[in-house]
Amino acid sequence: GQDLKSKKVLGMHWGTVVLSLEPIMEPPFRFKDNAGKYGFTKDNTILFKIGQVSKLNKILD
Repeated sequence: GQDLKSKKVLGMHWGTVVLSLEPIMEPPFRFKDNAGKYGFTKDNTILFKIGQVSKLNKILD
């Protein structure tokens, strides 16, 4: 997000396929923690739930 100078970061596709030995719920927690470390607020850190669908214009508002 920082390299692109984005205003929001969006995490998706986690938990789709097991690719490592980490616990299945670890990626979303790490994503939120790291977003905060890079200056993204809770409101600007969007993380989809498994199976969640949303329109892009709704997310960007």
